[in-house]
Amino acid sequence: MKKTRALKVSQPLTNFYVVVLKANELLKIAFSEPLTYISDTGELKGNQRIINHSRLKQIGKYIDTVEMTFPNSIILSVNYNEDGSLITNHEKRWKIIENQDETFLEFNPNIKSASIIDGQHRLNGFKYSELEERRDTDLVCSIFFDLPNPYQAYLFATINGNQKRVDKSLALEQFGYFVAKEESSAWTPEKLAANITRKMNFNKGSPLCNKIN
Repeated sequence: MKKTRALKVSQPLTNFYVVVLKANELLKIAFSEPLTYISDTGELKGNQRIINHSRLKQIGKYIDTVEMTFPNSIILSVNYNEDGSLITNHEKRWKIIENQDETFLEFNPNIKSASIIDGQHRLNGFKYSELEERRDTDLVCSIFFDLPNPYQAYLFATINGNQKRVDKSLALEQFGYFVAKEESSAWTPEKLAANITRKMNFNKGSPLCNKIN
């Protein structure tokens, strides 16, 4: 069994726990299940989108960069089997250990027991990383205990449905902002490309001046 320090968070829906786990640890215990119909009456199972392998490759390349960071938490509902059933075996269940001043979570690091509510692509992107050491990256996790599948789906829909997509032009403008103050070894291709494009657009001697949207 593995024990990790946790921070208890109390909110209207229920309590959850914030912990830090390694990417390779999460890959062993976490799983995602696509939302599918399992009967002719419309009964549903799972809560996730189908894995996009093209996106995973892109995330894997990002993970290998010098600027990789995932500050948002991976959200999990623990004590579930991969078939969606609740784990009832006491030896396999996650446990909350509360001492006078500290809280810990204890779990079996060798069994699949954590259903991913949000973050399946971020996590699985580590499988596409070419740098073995990146699998030791710390990831922030929000842990819900025994959260029923309908609530898992509700959280997923709420988190992803309310997000407003960042304008791609605005996002690209963030690349290359401080490139002149950095060592060239720290530049990524995207950062350098955006910086050059900006110079070509604002340099009055450039044939592309004020022509790049």
